[in-house]
Amino acid sequence: MSCIGFASASEINVKLGADLVNALYSDEKHSSGVEQSVSERYKAGFSVSGEYLYLVSNVLKVGGGIEYLFAREKQEGQLSFSFGSRDYSALPVFITLQLNPVENGFFIKGNFGYVASFGIDYKTFFRMDMGSGDVFETYEEISDEKGGIYYGLAVGYEFSAGLIIETSFDCYNGKSTYKQSNFEYSNDVLVQQSKHKADIDNSFYRAGIKIGYKFKL
Repeated sequence: MSCIGFASASEINVKLGADLVNALYSDEKHSSGVEQSVSERYKAGFSVSGEYLYLVSNVLKVGGGIEYLFAREKQEGQLSFSFGSRDYSALPVFITLQLNPVENGFFIKGNFGYVASFGIDYKTFFRMDMGSGDVFETYEEISDEKGGIYYGLAVGYEFSAGLIIETSFDCYNGKSTYKQSNFEYSNDVLVQQSKHKADIDNSFYRAGIKIGYKFKL
């Protein structure tokens, strides 16, 4: 009697990523009752990630990982009414499943996890002197960021020397709050004050390439 088996193994993959295209979609619910959906494009950004994978079979690897998206700025020249529209960064943690259906290094993989931390860096102050001692001031900021579901798909190739190249599509979800405070002064005396806020559901999509190296354990 004989049996055929495979050697169990594990690996750590370290990757650097770059956007080819991206967009932030925001569903905004304002305290005034207005609801709107907007989208914005951001400049190309970069990411770094690490994954631990365990070889379950000759065609299947499972594991987990973490990724950090470095802050990227909104593209110039866009007209938008969105308030979530400045630097964007994120830190997802995830489980991953990788299929190697053929023996030549080609693979398909999927990630699913949670955005443990993300930020939309937006804080402004506006002041207008309307003459005759009348002044109008506005403070705006994005705060109370909370993470949401993360998922991603990728196809790529593993070279025998350890180099990994893949193209990927990822989605990072989260929630935030826009806050605005308005003040009107007349001869340095506050005559009127108002506040406004909006709850925002954010979805950041990116398609890009990732290049990394596989360290066998």
